[in-house]
Amino acid sequence: MKLLFLLGFTMCFLLKAPAQDFSLYQFHHFTLKKDTLPYRMLLPADYNKNKKYPLLIFLHGAGERGRDNKS
Repeated sequence: MKLLFLLGFTMCFLLKAPAQDFSLYQFHHFTLKKDTLPYRMLLPADYNKNKKYPLLIFLHGAGERGRDNKS
């Protein structure tokens, strides 16, 4: 079992998936009174404004915080 885990773990590093293209994200800001919240939005490739889509929200941890909405 340990050998299988080690093999799978090693394969993750050898067969790296291509990096995500962050240029597809739209950068926006939500402002309410004096507070501003930067956010990103990624629409489906074949987005249709007349169709309903599920909403996926990623609530990041302390390691992903920053002030420029890019780093």
